[in-house]
Amino acid sequence: MRVAAAFLCVLSIAAASLAQDPPPKLDPAAFDRYLGYEFPSGRLIVIARTERRLYAYASGSEMPRGLERVDDRTWTAGPSLLVFQPETYRLTFVANDRGDITSLRYHVADAKPIVATKSRSSMCCGADPASKRASTTRPCASRGKMRC
Repeated sequence: MRVAAAFLCVLSIAAASLAQDPPPKLDPAAFDRYLGYEFPSGRLIVIARTERRLYAYASGSEMPRGLERVDDRTWTAGPSLLVFQPETYRLTFVANDRGDITSLRYHVADAKPIVATKSRSSMCCGADPASKRASTTRPCASRGKMRC
């Protein structure tokens, strides 16, 4: 009986989450600039984008996480890929005076934020290095870098 009640509870939560409106579409021109950062320790945090959401994967964590938008530069991660609450950590993308995204602040509650800088490996193969624009497309056949 308890198993049936638990199953019904999970079903009702799943149905409620499906009934919610999907997040708005992300503008590729704006959000492709948010991909790929490196912590001072050398660990990488990969930011990926779909049509409606950003995702994060920090090397060593073994768990990709969906990100929930607070505003265009601040996103939160929950405990797993499709569970966004409670907040596990917060990412804030930092821009320079020209509006280029140069780093991100990784903040876990009750800890000092860690700044991760834009990873050189996130730049496109053959792209203008000054633009530091990341690519979401396939790898270059030579050198294993990203192709624009």
